[in-house]
Amino acid sequence: MYKRQLSHLFLPLLGEGEFWQGNSIVPAAQLLKEHNLAPMDLHAKEGLALINGTQFILSHAITGLTKMRYLLDLADITGAMSIEGMQGSQSPFREELHATRPFPGNVEVAARMRSFFAGSENMNSHTDCDRVQDPYSLRCIPQVHGASRNAYNHLKDLAEIEMNSVTDNPIVISSEEAISGGSFHGQPLAMVLDYASIAASELGNISDRRCYLLLEGLHGLPRLLTSSGGLNSGMMIPQYATAALVTENKSLCFPPSADSVPTSMGQEDHVSMGSISSRQFNQILGNLEKILAIELMYAAQAIDFRRPNKCSNIIEKNFAVIREKVAKLEEDRLLKPDIDAIITMVRTQAFTVK
Repeated sequence: MYKRQLSHLFLPLLGEGEFWQGNSIVPAAQLLKEHNLAPMDLHAKEGLALINGTQFILSHAITGLTKMRYLLDLADITGAMSIEGMQGSQSPFREELHATRPFPGNVEVAARMRSFFAGSENMNSHTDCDRVQDPYSLRCIPQVHGASRNAYNHLKDLAEIEMNSVTDNPIVISSEEAISGGSFHGQPLAMVLDYASIAASELGNISDRRCYLLLEGLHGLPRLLTSSGGLNSGMMIPQYATAALVTENKSLCFPPSADSVPTSMGQEDHVSMGSISSRQFNQILGNLEKILAIELMYAAQAIDFRRPNKCSNIIEKNFAVIREKVAKLEEDRLLKPDIDAIITMVRTQAFTVK
């Protein structure tokens, strides 16, 4: 199914198809002529090699992996800021606990959470409180974020193999022999891309739950994160956006790799649909950026209600990044500029995550 996309990509090199020039679509032959470039003259097998591989799937996978690497780290620091705002417990992140179930992602996330709370005056201020345990979206961060890290690592490992592989057909083995096989098939990436899509979606799902918790008015926080209730709706409405984005991500988690439609008179009777998997993966990550941005806005607002307590250095540093562009909400105002500002911070990787 990716032959169609790759055909559009390479046709212009042959003088066919079209190029984008600014905001205009220009015939490829015209643009090649303007730049004194001759169309490529392909020989036997070369045309098929251009369109019969996993380049489309792989390029989208690499784009998503690059983005997800930062978002995994950002999800951890965002969750830590929410815990600071909720004055949650540090005990679910203890090393001894995670040694009893040592999934690599869990262990890594728990260690990161411990580092985020080191030296926090705010966390130490309620060490002997009577709260038994926090909701799952706080205390199960290592298990949920950790599982997403495991999925990321699986996709990364397979993408690295694919980057160093030959994926067209037939494969020229020697000067005397070519083997017609199935090395072009996208299934090895398609299935794990669907898995990674679920992993990215779950980071947003648990983030939305923390947003909701921060609005409930529990543990000393005002309802809707505003001290001016009544006529003010505070920070209620942005959680509508996270709920909608989470729901959209769930719908994007349908695994295209579970589907197949035969083409080419039955020759191509089982295909991976990996091009759809790869595009959905990046759509989900784009929505995740927005969800985490809203949680960061909520967490900063909650931390303001814990003053004069100070948090750890890394959390204070990220809090300051937010407050450079987004002021504490005192009375209702249009929040879109604030959300847009933090989304830009997320996309430009303005937050310190390690």
